[in-house]
Amino acid sequence: MAHHIDKLPREQFKHSCTLQLRFGDIDAMGHVNNNVYLQLCDVAKCNYFATLYGGTFDPAALSIVVVNINCDFLAVTTLDEPVAARTAVVAIGDKSITLCQQVFNSATGEVKCQCTSVMASFDPVNGTSAPLQEHIRRAICDYEQCQF
Repeated sequence: MAHHIDKLPREQFKHSCTLQLRFGDIDAMGHVNNNVYLQLCDVAKCNYFATLYGGTFDPAALSIVVVNINCDFLAVTTLDEPVAARTAVVAIGDKSITLCQQVFNSATGEVKCQCTSVMASFDPVNGTSAPLQEHIRRAICDYEQCQF
């Protein structure tokens, strides 16, 4: 099941972080390789959760796993461009959250890609899905200033 979200306006994102491109991120045509965008979004996702929890990120304490990722590639990115990523939670369910992320040129604002990720709450003891922990829901709602 695809979870496509139309390109969100910049104002919808409260979180942004600067990213660094590496020489190895570039393909034979001089463009950032499509797989690298997912890695950049992972870095931004960790930064987002660290921001929610006052600067620390403990993935084990969150017990959420990625169950779906969709990425729309909108423009070519080159090694010499300054890039950053925006992250926003756009939906919260009983057992999952949906994040929207944009990698963009931080000098021009041009959006390079938009990724949508669904993350499900996970019980590592039983290896099954679990209800979303209340502290996660509360932290997201406090940060995003919304009611899900």
